[in-house]
Amino acid sequence: MGELPTRFVESEELHILSLTDNLVMVWGQPTGRAKGIWILSANQADLVYEMETFDGFLPNTSESFATGRVRADEPDLGILTRNHLLMVDSGAKLEVFNDNRVSVTELIQGTWFHYLHSNEGAETLQRLRLHSGEQLVRVLHWGSRLILALYTRKNSYLRAIGTDGREETTEIEGVIEEAWSSPSMATIALLTRVGKKRRLTLGGELVHEGIFQVDRREDLSWSNDGHAMVITIKEVQDGQLVTRLISASTNSDRARKLTLRPNERVQEMAVDEKGVVRGLVYSDGRFQRPSFNGLPGSPSTLVWNMRLDQSGSLTYNTVAGNTVLWWETHTTQLNPQNISTGNAQH
Repeated sequence: MGELPTRFVESEELHILSLTDNLVMVWGQPTGRAKGIWILSANQADLVYEMETFDGFLPNTSESFATGRVRADEPDLGILTRNHLLMVDSGAKLEVFNDNRVSVTELIQGTWFHYLHSNEGAETLQRLRLHSGEQLVRVLHWGSRLILALYTRKNSYLRAIGTDGREETTEIEGVIEEAWSSPSMATIALLTRVGKKRRLTLGGELVHEGIFQVDRREDLSWSNDGHAMVITIKEVQDGQLVTRLISASTNSDRARKLTLRPNERVQEMAVDEKGVVRGLVYSDGRFQRPSFNGLPGSPSTLVWNMRLDQSGSLTYNTVAGNTVLWWETHTTQLNPQNISTGNAQH
């Protein structure tokens, strides 16, 4: 595309949301124009939606679902889907699936409601009935089943709601602290606490147990087919807190563990359908370094948008000066392709 003519306010951040061969979607503020979502080409810049703040991306999305606030002083959150700017309450519980539907659970006047939002708009709004003392952790989708992850002062439950409204409740030992649906709705993952220990399960099978913590919901990533996951945890080992990656798959009975070096962190992960971690983006606080099958790529001030495609190739973006590079890896070969230039940062 060469160097794009649009110039942005230098004091404001510029975030690249998506890239194609001839278009770039960004959040930022062109000089003399409104702040928001813009589509840039070699010849023009078009405002898609005004958005005063950029909060980040919904995790585990096949496409970038940017989130932010249309007005900085308003509580509602805007989610940029393929065809819409979906407005939800800032406290809404959200998940995104491979078919680009967004699961939204919102508390409205003391009652939880749930709906799926697709490219055609919102599906039927469903009122969720909670019993006295129950707290909702997450609404999960497992195949065709809608499942409420709940806890009380004494117990935790998974309550499946059938299409006919019938309920089936399964008791879970301990307290459910977090729950995830896979992006293909193929399985679910649960983080529970039993006494001082925590348990991580995938599809009901134990993956890891010990004295560990998960800092953020976004620290879990899924494979493309939704059968495997990898999560970053912090665990006590010999009196020291270490960071580990735990990966597992419903297609394998073996969980895998990788312990990071001190002061090293991972900010993006790519796992295949067998639970093997194929790609990582490491950061030491100064530089970011991609890795594919254990082979290091070139360090950069910025590495992002790591994806594992169906052929097993890993793709990601880096920045070199004012140039944004798109990389595709094939086993041991790294092939950069220059896709755009400008004063971009992510």
